[in-house]
Amino acid sequence: MKFKNAETQEISRRLNQSDCKDKSERLGRLQSSSEINGAQSLRSDKTNSSGENLFRGITKPREISVGKILKRLELVEDAFVSYIKTHQENLRASLDNSKKEEESFLEIIAQLKQEVHDFVSSDNSSSKSD
Repeated sequence: MKFKNAETQEISRRLNQSDCKDKSERLGRLQSSSEINGAQSLRSDKTNSSGENLFRGITKPREISVGKILKRLELVEDAFVSYIKTHQENLRASLDNSKKEEESFLEIIAQLKQEVHDFVSSDNSSSKSD
């Protein structure tokens, strides 16, 4: 609905005409030689693609030492094993703490049950004697 001069008019919310027509000339076109099985593919410009590593002269290849690799591997292994053992110890401590809390809780519940039982028993015995 659209309001015009305080009067209500019903109008369609759909555009009757669209100015957004597809124009293939805006998008450009690939050469027909790039079509494979009816599909067009995009290729990079081949003027500078010789397949060579252009950064080879800039970066120097590192000398690979098996001993250094093994040493680094052992350091990573030691660090990970240490982390896992510490985590396991923390889990064991947490489990022990949880078991102690459970025992304490069950003792308190047992005491409360006994007090309720004693209260009910004493209340019943005093009401029978009256």
